[in-house]
Amino acid sequence: MSAKVKTHDQRKKAHRPKGPWLNRVFIGMLTFCFGLLTFIFEGFVLRDIETIRQPDWETYRSQRSDQSLSELQVRSSELGRQLADLDRQIKRQEAEQRVLQDGSRNLQETMQQLVELQRLSIQKEVAMSEGDQANLSTALNQFLETQTRYQSFNKQLQDQHETKRLAEDEKRSVDDQVQQATAPIRREYDQEIRQFRMRLALYQLLVLIPLLLASGILLLKRPQSGYYPVFLAFGLATLFKCYLV
Repeated sequence: MSAKVKTHDQRKKAHRPKGPWLNRVFIGMLTFCFGLLTFIFEGFVLRDIETIRQPDWETYRSQRSDQSLSELQVRSSELGRQLADLDRQIKRQEAEQRVLQDGSRNLQETMQQLVELQRLSIQKEVAMSEGDQANLSTALNQFLETQTRYQSFNKQLQDQHETKRLAEDEKRSVDDQVQQATAPIRREYDQEIRQFRMRLALYQLLVLIPLLLASGILLLKRPQSGYYPVFLAFGLATLFKCYLV
């Protein structure tokens, strides 16, 4: 019995901290820094594993798409380009229409001034000069021509808006068909991605688990070693990294 007590006291003395408290704090800080560096280094190793490229969606979809789906995708792209071109045409024509509208407004003001001048001439029983009559006639012709062009632009804009509406309806229908045909492929791709991530996590654990086992063995076999805090910091850093994986 006394031998057991003696052995127990020896173990307590072996585990009792030695040296001034300042040295112990310094050693603790160094141990913490070592654990942090271990964690960072293991992060670098795991990030190298994460550089393995996952399956690309576009490549995966193209490999599993049939002819009809490919044709629908091509048609959707064509309609998208057509709609973009129609938008550009509509914006350009609307800009030209605004210019015509401003010109028509200016001509209308000029005509009103000339008509008012003609009215005053009639009231005063004075004939308008040939220049004013020519200006009135020219302004009237230009106004009518501008109105004709304005109406033509209106008709073109109406036709383009109708064409755009039909193209949008067709593209919406085509996109719905593409989405329905792509849905099974998307589910397969998502499953492939899940399996890829599981493989990636397995590769990372295959790196970390031997390190964790090694630190555990050292902790069990050398509990009284001066490097015990180092083994402990290494093991805790590796264990936390395994948890994050």
